[in-house]
Amino acid sequence: MTVARLAWSCGGEAIQIAAPAALEPALAALFPDDRVAPSTGAPHLEVREVGAVHRLIEVGPDGSTRTRVGGAPGAVLAALELALAERLALSRPVLRTLHAGGVVGARGALLLPGDGGSGKSTLTVALARAGLRVLGDDAVLLHAESGVVHPFRRLLKLLPASCRALALEAAPGPLTDLWPDASFFHPGALGTTWADPAPVAAVVFPRWDPAARGVALRPLAGGEVIKRLLAQLLLPPGGGAADFDLLARAVADARTGELRYGSAADAVPVLRALVEG
Repeated sequence: MTVARLAWSCGGEAIQIAAPAALEPALAALFPDDRVAPSTGAPHLEVREVGAVHRLIEVGPDGSTRTRVGGAPGAVLAALELALAERLALSRPVLRTLHAGGVVGARGALLLPGDGGSGKSTLTVALARAGLRVLGDDAVLLHAESGVVHPFRRLLKLLPASCRALALEAAPGPLTDLWPDASFFHPGALGTTWADPAPVAAVVFPRWDPAARGVALRPLAGGEVIKRLLAQLLLPPGGGAADFDLLARAVADARTGELRYGSAADAVPVLRALVEG
């Protein structure tokens, strides 16, 4: 089996991956903007093909290995997204990974934290089509000292229901065969660009409700905002007090709330006004 070596950089740190050559086009397409030339050093992550099963392997500094997930290529690529975000953050501890979508307007960054199904990706793509610059649709990187938000530049991913709701159809590409239940979009294909790092101007926790009519934006107190953000703060592990202080600094001047909505088209003007008005 021919093995390809790929590397991506974030904040000056390179993360290396070894994978079957057949997966190289899909991996390169998923993270197209931060790819760098690989070095001769040991990879941080490996995708191994064992019969019909692919396995994602984490490689420790001492050469030890741990299987993170095994299954079809699509499942391994899904796990690789999070593993790469974690590795990028672990390689530079000053960057913390937040489970959130994010866009940037004239006033700064709008963060959309939440669990799967809350509408992060759908709203991020809808806001990108409205002209806002993109930080990411599922993960962003929060600078632990300044609180500034950095982009995590993985292609934006939508499930079929979201594509139908937004009347979007992705162009065929190397990810299509491996991930038939998802469509991927570069910000450039949506008429915008990746965002530069930006301070937080607004934090809104989306709550998609198909029965909702219109949009309801409910303000949230600072303590509740930080409590919810702590639940979405991923690796690297910090301390309780340090995490609290980081988030308190990051959102000190931000508008905050919970958005209940049934249609992205209705939600976009409300969200856009928070960072453009």
